[in-house]
Amino acid sequence: ANGKLYVAEGNVETGDPGNLSVWDISDPLNPVLVKQLSAGSGFPSDFLSDTHGLFATPDDAFVFVEAHDSNHLIKVNTLTDNVVRVYDSSDGLSLPHGLFINY
Repeated sequence: ANGKLYVAEGNVETGDPGNLSVWDISDPLNPVLVKQLSAGSGFPSDFLSDTHGLFATPDDAFVFVEAHDSNHLIKVNTLTDNVVRVYDSSDGLSLPHGLFINY
């Protein structure tokens, strides 16, 4: 989205921290790490290590990240790579798994 690669990272089986890595791929042979979002660092502090799915909106304006074990759906602005909205169990989420966003 917007000339960047968004990578959902983390492995709940090994306890690796869940992250969203953002890479500038304008030079595909030399990708550059732009930002990494994780629990307490851009993501909610209770975000678990299960960064699972990604969805880019058709206009590339936003990327949605899901974490089913911690009931999070996170909306990231692809111009700033900052979180603009966090959906969680208070919004009725229960183990979100698989993305279909009517945008």
